[in-house]
Order: sequence, then C-alpha cells, then structure tokens
Amino acid sequence: MRTIRTELKMMYRDYYNNYLTIETFAEHHAVAYEDMEKLIEIGKLYHDTDADFNVETRKKGMSLFDIETAIHNGYTVYWKNRGYEVIKDKIGQYLIKCTANSYCVGLTRTDGTLVEDPKHFFLGLEH
Repeated sequence: MRTIRTELKMMYRDYYNNYLTIETFAEHHAVAYEDMEKLIEIGKLYHDTDADFNVETRKKGMSLFDIETAIHNGYTVYWKNRGYEVIKDKIGQYLIKCTANSYCVGLTRTDGTLVEDPKHFFLGLEH
C-alpha cells in the first residue's frame, strides 16, 4: 500500500530527475502551477527527511520501534541484504523472511529484543 507520503516523494523525484520547470511538470499532470509547487515542496521535504533518517540508521542501526514504524508507514525493511525482508504477517507478528524460499524466523526473542544486530537492518527507499 502506498501512502500519500510515498506518492509525494515519488512525484518530487520524478520532477527533479525528468523536468526542467514546474510549469511543464504541472501541465503534464494537469495540475495548477501553485498546487504543483506546493506538492513538490512537500515531496522534497519528505524525501530529504527520509534520506537523512536512512543515513542515520545505517550508522547506529534500527531499533525494534524503528522497524515497526517503518513497516507501518509502508517502507520495506531488510536484514543484511535484499534477500531477507522484514514483514508483518496476518496475525501481527514481525518476521524476517528469506525471499528465495519464503522461510521465516521471528524478529524478536521472547524478551522483546531483536534476534539480530540492529546495525544489520536497513530501509529500502523504493517503498
């Protein structure tokens, strides 16, 4: 599920990478210039905030709260590499899922601590 935040970030990146002016971008999307200007401004803010968050999490790692919040907000969280994705299953459990064979292990121990080093978890920015 894509959030408005995600859509605005994608819109900002599309504008930044593919257009020279807001006028052209607004015209292409059939949106008034003033509205598009504001949408791009908000998208840039979300993009920059999330990019800064991702840099910081690579330095110190992600806490359980960070992981749960990221997944709740529509981000993809990985463990070690993109072959291991953290998911929330139908009954609300957070699991580390191997994308190659769909094998899953729990994200936390019975005491609520992460089963793996927090520094090995990272966000996928493509959500």
